[in-house]
Amino acid sequence: MSEGRGAGGSVSGRLEKELERTLREFVRMRTVSSDPSLREDCFKGAKYLAHLLESLGKIPIITSKRSRRSRAKHTKE
Repeated sequence: MSEGRGAGGSVSGRLEKELERTLREFVRMRTVSSDPSLREDCFKGAKYLAHLLESLGKIPIITSKRSRRSRAKHTKE
């Protein structure tokens, strides 16, 4: 068996499927709206992305539109 392959297929194949699953889940969320009644849906999308960034070693900071600041810091080199 070649390196990077296992019972579930290649590592890149598994990563591609995980990326597709993640994108499908995120695209289903209402993440952009000027409708105040959808504010919580938009915030849910922001929290989802924050969790995803944390899993990649970033430190996300979610702020309100009033502060106009948003960034993700590198925590792994």
